[in-house]
Amino acid sequence: MMLIYLVKVLNIFACGVKFVVNLIRNVVMRTRSSTNQALNVRNSPSTRKKSRNILMSNISDLVERFNSIALQEGSYPELTAEQEEEIEKALHGGPNTDTIITRFHLIITRADVSTLAGDNRLNDQIINFYMNLLVERNAADPHLPRLYTMNTFFVPKLLSAGHTALRRWTRKVDLFAHDLILVPVHIAGLDHWCMAIVDLGQHSIRYYDSLGGGRPNGQVLDALERYLRDESLDKRGRPLERPNFEKRHMGECPRQEFSNDCGVFSCAFAEHEARRVAVKGFGQGQMAYFRRKMVYEISKGRLLT
Repeated sequence: MMLIYLVKVLNIFACGVKFVVNLIRNVVMRTRSSTNQALNVRNSPSTRKKSRNILMSNISDLVERFNSIALQEGSYPELTAEQEEEIEKALHGGPNTDTIITRFHLIITRADVSTLAGDNRLNDQIINFYMNLLVERNAADPHLPRLYTMNTFFVPKLLSAGHTALRRWTRKVDLFAHDLILVPVHIAGLDHWCMAIVDLGQHSIRYYDSLGGGRPNGQVLDALERYLRDESLDKRGRPLERPNFEKRHMGECPRQEFSNDCGVFSCAFAEHEARRVAVKGFGQGQMAYFRRKMVYEISKGRLLT
């Protein structure tokens, strides 16, 4: 545990140094031409004041821009003392059988939430609830992609029985009216979580595996592609205009270092994709924070980001 926090501190320090260096570089570059023009004029008090104002204006603008893109660069809100108290209450405030929250036709107990504590492995309930929080958040913001999520039992059913066994799962849903489809993938033989993202706008299927590996999960990717073809024929009565999807194994995605963090990484992959921001800027050092953040979000039924 001490190693996790040490890595986290070093990562924050490195990010801070990088930001300061880039900030100074940008300030210098942006003010050089303006300042030089001012200094070509007589070096009067009014000219010096104008130069200072230019410099301060550029610094202020750069800081504002940094704050506005902080989430996109992998920075997340610090948990407050009040939020930490709520997290502790959700984790340790009573028997494991206590119900923490009921939504999305899911009952989340303290035992479920406890899978987010320490280095425990996430269970289906937590992943399914979190995916639904992402869908709910995006539905309330017209600037975010329209999301649909499959639950964690979708891929095993698809692989074992095909589209026919899943027809009723989407009887009231037009999948093709969405931008992204989140598909949690559990590799039973490894007891390992991955995340597939069906991007209907870009006509691609992206596969994230925090263990890395050079080969994509062809079985799952091919099954998802066949499913989309069958779904179009079944629900819309016509084949896809472009039946072949670009299938991508995201080999450069953040990697886990501890065996039980795959579920947290997979949720983080989905969360970044759902905001259309680069899936980077986090790693093993952020997992302890992500776990506690997810405890708060799930117990309160709302996302912080």
